[in-house]
Amino acid sequence: MVYQAYAVTHGGKIRSNNEDNFYLNGDYRTDNSLFTFEAASRSEQLVKAAVFDGIGGAENGEVASYIAAGTMDETKKSLFGDELMSYINKANRRILEAGKGKAMGSTCVILSISNDMCWFSNVGDSRGYLLRNHTLKKMTKDHNLVTELYEQGLFTREQAMKHPDRHAIYQYLGMKDEDDVMVEPYEHTVFAAREGDWYLLCSDGLTDMVEEDRIREILDEEDIPVPGREAEFLAKRLVDEALARGGRDNVTVVLIRAEGAQGVSDAV
Repeated sequence: MVYQAYAVTHGGKIRSNNEDNFYLNGDYRTDNSLFTFEAASRSEQLVKAAVFDGIGGAENGEVASYIAAGTMDETKKSLFGDELMSYINKANRRILEAGKGKAMGSTCVILSISNDMCWFSNVGDSRGYLLRNHTLKKMTKDHNLVTELYEQGLFTREQAMKHPDRHAIYQYLGMKDEDDVMVEPYEHTVFAAREGDWYLLCSDGLTDMVEEDRIREILDEEDIPVPGREAEFLAKRLVDEALARGGRDNVTVVLIRAEGAQGVSDAV
């Protein structure tokens, strides 16, 4: 299987700095003064991708997301099992140490693909999605009580969007290392890639602005002007949609398309 991928981070239309970052097969934003940054990748078999949403305001958020991305770059293996936990613990410790008591942290959502087997994992409320056969499926868990209550049907979308604690997460990189406070990433079941799959990683700057039905519509578009650059075109379309709807937060998207022979049976 061949994986065509594109990543975009944009500071949005309201904020003066960009606290988001991403990682895509070795590329990430190393200059925090850049308000926007993009990267492309085309690879066989192996993909390592992530989105990070920094927490802390001022310069703390972008420092935390940069540390998370840089630590991932040191991890040469796919982030499955023990490798994932080793990365999570190392990034958590480094962000905590860099904060020196300040409020500093980052979400992360990760997609690892090795030998056409895929694994989503996340900490916080940045999300991962799979689009397969025109159906968009959320593959991650929001570590956010308001979102959990909405998904259980106890809040309407409007109530959740207006709730004062809608951005309060209880899991993130940079948490204090104590017995009763531990970083515990959500891990989805491993599944096989299929030709035509779309894998989306994003910060809440996208999902707060653009409903899931609209995200699905965009990813289902067939009129792509430049064949072979579908991931780039649609990743930018998603970011542009978030900006057109207000762009109230930093927005980051990593979009990956599976091309080639169909994978084996899966557990999605």
